[in-house]
Amino acid sequence: MIKRMTLAAALAGGATSNHDYINTTTRLFILERVWATASGKLKVEIQTGATTTALTTSWVGFNSTANPAVDVDCSGIRVATSGVVRVIRTNNDTAAQDVYSTIMGFLG
Repeated sequence: MIKRMTLAAALAGGATSNHDYINTTTRLFILERVWATASGKLKVEIQTGATTTALTTSWVGFNSTANPAVDVDCSGIRVATSGVVRVIRTNNDTAAQDVYSTIMGFLG
């Protein structure tokens, strides 16, 4: 299992931060899950594509105070060599906050 976690520290209210995983192997990367969380309101958009400039949105999710994590089952989306998984994290709160995300998958 490949796991890539990143933190956007003190992301300003209304600001976005990208978390990219670029498949640098000669094998397919099979995306299984994306997990993201923040202490306040958060929007998470998951994109995949051949390059960082050719991405398609697959999912959009939001958290709440009752459910602070966004956990998306990506069900085996395949990302070719040089392909990209991007998680766009948007701070939907008014105050700055730390925002975390993890991209999980394996090589096929």
